[in-house]
Amino acid sequence: MGNCGSNPVQSNPSTPPDYDNYSPLSEEEIMKRIVSSDQSKVLSYEAEPGSPAKGGYDIRYAYVSQKGYYPNALNKPNQDSFCAIPKFCKTSSCSLFGVFDGHGSFGDTCSIFAKNKLPYNFMEFVKETGKGVHDLTQQELEKIYTDAYVVTNEQCHRAAFDDQLSGTTGITVLILGKYLYIANVGDSRAIICSQHEKETNKVLAEPLSIDQTPFRKDERERVKKCGAKVLTIDQIEGIEPIHENWGTELGKEIDEIGDPPRLWNVTLDKPGTAFTRSIGDACAEGIGVFAEPEHLTRELHELDKYVVIASDGVFEFLTSQTVCDMVHSFKDPLDACKKVVRESYNLWLQYEVRTDDITMIALYLENINFGGDDSSHGDGTMIERSKQASEYQRTKRITTSKTLNSMTEHKPVRRAMSKAKRRMVLDQTRRMSAAVEIEDFPLEKFFVEKTEEETQRLANLTKANFLFQHLMSDQLTKLYSVFEKIEVKRGDVVIKQGDQGDKFYVVDNGTFEVTVRGEDGIIHVVMTYDEGGSSFGELSLMYGKPRAATVTATSDGIVWALARPAFKAMLMRKVSHTNLIKILKKVDILKQLPIPQLQRLCDVLGEQTFSDGENIVNQGDKGDHFYIISSGECMCTTIDPKTKAEKELQRLKTNDYFGERSLIMSEPRALNVVAVGKTSVFSLHRSAFIEVVGDLHELIAHDQEKKMAMRQVQSTTTYRIAKHTIQGVNYAELDFQSWACRYDYGFLGVYVHKRAGSLAFQMYTVKVTSKKKAIEQNIDDQIVQDKDLLALLSRPSTFVPVILASFTDAKCVYSVYKGEVVCQLSEILSTVENFDEAASIFYASCVIMAVDFLHEEGVMHRRVTPECIWITSKGYAQLGDLGCAKEMSGQQQFTMCGDPSYLAPEQVKSRGHNHTVDFWSLGVLIYEMLTGELPFGDADTPETELYKNISMHTFGDDIFKKAANSSMLTENATDIVKFLLHDESNDRLGAGSKGCDTIKEHAFFNGVSWKELTQGRVAAPHADICGTKTNVNTGRELEVEFVENAEEVVDGVPEGLETF
Repeated sequence: MGNCGSNPVQSNPSTPPDYDNYSPLSEEEIMKRIVSSDQSKVLSYEAEPGSPAKGGYDIRYAYVSQKGYYPNALNKPNQDSFCAIPKFCKTSSCSLFGVFDGHGSFGDTCSIFAKNKLPYNFMEFVKETGKGVHDLTQQELEKIYTDAYVVTNEQCHRAAFDDQLSGTTGITVLILGKYLYIANVGDSRAIICSQHEKETNKVLAEPLSIDQTPFRKDERERVKKCGAKVLTIDQIEGIEPIHENWGTELGKEIDEIGDPPRLWNVTLDKPGTAFTRSIGDACAEGIGVFAEPEHLTRELHELDKYVVIASDGVFEFLTSQTVCDMVHSFKDPLDACKKVVRESYNLWLQYEVRTDDITMIALYLENINFGGDDSSHGDGTMIERSKQASEYQRTKRITTSKTLNSMTEHKPVRRAMSKAKRRMVLDQTRRMSAAVEIEDFPLEKFFVEKTEEETQRLANLTKANFLFQHLMSDQLTKLYSVFEKIEVKRGDVVIKQGDQGDKFYVVDNGTFEVTVRGEDGIIHVVMTYDEGGSSFGELSLMYGKPRAATVTATSDGIVWALARPAFKAMLMRKVSHTNLIKILKKVDILKQLPIPQLQRLCDVLGEQTFSDGENIVNQGDKGDHFYIISSGECMCTTIDPKTKAEKELQRLKTNDYFGERSLIMSEPRALNVVAVGKTSVFSLHRSAFIEVVGDLHELIAHDQEKKMAMRQVQSTTTYRIAKHTIQGVNYAELDFQSWACRYDYGFLGVYVHKRAGSLAFQMYTVKVTSKKKAIEQNIDDQIVQDKDLLALLSRPSTFVPVILASFTDAKCVYSVYKGEVVCQLSEILSTVENFDEAASIFYASCVIMAVDFLHEEGVMHRRVTPECIWITSKGYAQLGDLGCAKEMSGQQQFTMCGDPSYLAPEQVKSRGHNHTVDFWSLGVLIYEMLTGELPFGDADTPETELYKNISMHTFGDDIFKKAANSSMLTENATDIVKFLLHDESNDRLGAGSKGCDTIKEHAFFNGVSWKELTQGRVAAPHADICGTKTNVNTGRELEVEFVENAEEVVDGVPEGLETF
């Protein structure tokens, strides 16, 4: 059967793979798990076998297969098999290549059986025709292909081994002259890589198959007609509501990947399958799982370069285009296979504790010469697409007919932050933002007397903890004073899984066992603490996260405990004013400053206290400070130059200010200002003012020009008309059209107004929120805040949702927005994986425009993440979901809210933050768009480690070194991320006097016309995807779930929801 066997791989490829990533196996152990070609082999083909026409080409090919790593089954056999058969059907210009990925207890046996039987059956059916293989029509070849698969499946059922719960995928590529005939069952994959243009070196991946899984709506509908139930495990267990929000367009995935939809029989008493077609799996035949393949015929042309056939172990974390690019970088197909397989292995271990079996065949197409006749399908068009087995059906099972037209990716690869992980993170965000901050905590009441030796002991135990490394010595002294010493006995439970966390513990001595009760009720020991300095409960200090594990003393010992209220109170800056910015806006020379600059000025205010009768300023002294009275009273006096008598002129009270002229000029003080009783003031030195604001007159002029330009491109007339006409609407007047995204508490949908007249046929986006779910999830304040902040904005923006109305009924609250939103940016990211630089620039441009607008309106967003970025039907991005946003008041903020992966160091360290956290988040966003990864941790990074990575980051660290595509990124791209991710918030790009304009002026945005972008005249990179979604995302079940079948809340409705 040709090269159905293989040899152990040699460990000296011409281009060594990257071995830097962690591996539980030694290099020698890895090599023992690999079989491969001994070297690349060459085959020659005639373009038209059996025809006098001239022309042909060569194929160099190689293969590599690596056995998976399973910690609990180290000797588990490789369930992947493959075949590479030259001169197939005794024809020199015909070859068969295939990959078979087994599953189940006898998966290896099933895949080997299929590898051997399928080619044999194919040849037997060719013999029955009495023709040579090159004399068969396309229709005849496809029928033979189908018969070979189906008969192989029937033989598998009759074989000596048990295939009730075992089977295999099977993708084969028959090369006959200049045509490829592909037959596919399951989710192994074939792609072809073609040169973009003759003059370029760029290659593009094109699918030759499509994964057959329940993610596909057509396959779901087919198996459901055969009696299958399509559910995720979470849906069966009642964790997730019943829905089919996994993809309504071929190849497009919407739901999370961590818990994929599976096929189940009606009684749910058999294991579910994550595929819809296979060879074997006799038990699943009754619910529509069969072996009839999907077909595709592809004519080769001169720009085709490579064909890759591989098991899903390759494509779990790598996109087809990524594989294509990697192959293109190697001259030898064997080296290419080794590199891709090794990279896949490394990625599996990065995101899992195991690896799948990984198999790949690479075919290099060379010396193509079709005699100049490449006109019929020279553009690479796939001809006679998807002539399905239905035409030649051997059984009564239902089949489908689908094309690969417009297909760019089969199923989404696993990303660094899966949607399941993001959902967990957002659940935490709700807890984080709902946490009550300590405004006035009596720290001194919690002082615990300690010896000098104990204080030093605490310093040694905590010095390596990331939560305390940034604290000043006086703060550390206060911190040590509120630690409580606790003596524990063997068997004492220090913390209990599920309890609300409110204390952090550091071990002084003793041993402690960490246990977790799994969903199955079994208690697992996951860790042991037996060293001084070990700690647990960091997340409880940060935002009161419920305990994830139980910690029990296994010996007598001592721990030191720190209560969260004491920790927060020690860090928070007590400010008596609720809104310093309002005070600064009253100062003539400051009133024209943009709000972000006023926020920065508030951050650098010093605080001083004066005794009764003490002079704050002296008449005649050179002035260099501006003052605001925070508490107490002041008397302004002047000294008569003749009599030297002091005369009172006026009294100043709390919130009054004086000395503002000293910020812009140096002149003698005209008056004395004297404290009346104990008086506290905020003070601002001229040097700090200049450092923050720069040239005051230039800044004010720049701001005025900017506002004038905005008025010219953004008329509010349409906004006011739309807002006026939609007022008073209720849900009965809205007709559901499609859905944009689903939340745990509701959904975002597109509606048409039913009423005739000026509103007829106008599209609106509506956020529907279940009152009951909002209350249960403790997010009612966020829902109300989102609506209120949007309503307070003084003018509309292209890049921020424009709220037109809000209303409530017994079950839900509704926010109505202008225009059509079709999805979140996270959905496009999960489909495309990582964007090219042009797409990243476009979305980043939209986001910085949104951030700039919000900051000018006095709002910091604090959650600039892909989930909060809405994509309109035109493909433009809007920064929505203002539930974590905060009006700038002049105070530092301490509430920890947002996506943990996007938090800035000052948020993680709880040292107070301002609007510059939005610039940090923009840096993380650009990084994720460019690389498809996150800079400080992946899906499996423990939360405490993630926060440690963020807090330890310093300006200039090379955060791109771990990115898979780092070598492909431009200097401008890496540079802007570097300066946005500055660990010092005041030095962050955008934090200076020109604010967001400094970011816009960065070379990364060269070529962006901000005016044309605002006017909507810049082409969006994924407008085609967005246009399609408006037609396919019907999601009627969401309306039923959250509106029609929602429970009413009779009592205890918060006022914000009641009056929404």
